[in-house]
Amino acid sequence: LLLYYFYMNRFNFIENARFHYQQGTYPPESWAGNHGWVQSLASDPTMQHFWSKLRNGYDTGMMEYMDSTFAASR
Repeated sequence: LLLYYFYMNRFNFIENARFHYQQGTYPPESWAGNHGWVQSLASDPTMQHFWSKLRNGYDTGMMEYMDSTFAASR
């Protein structure tokens, strides 16, 4: 259970940063760093496992972003 909260926290951070970046209130340099971080973690089987379990709790845009990032890492 604790791991679910750990990964949910990570996904919530990404979702929040992505939202603010799209709204123009998050610096592009910071988003580039976050996106790179997500790309580097996307090939991790544990991250993929928890995303598959938690993805339905996020909006369509977040699901598409994460799914495409994971797919690109395979």
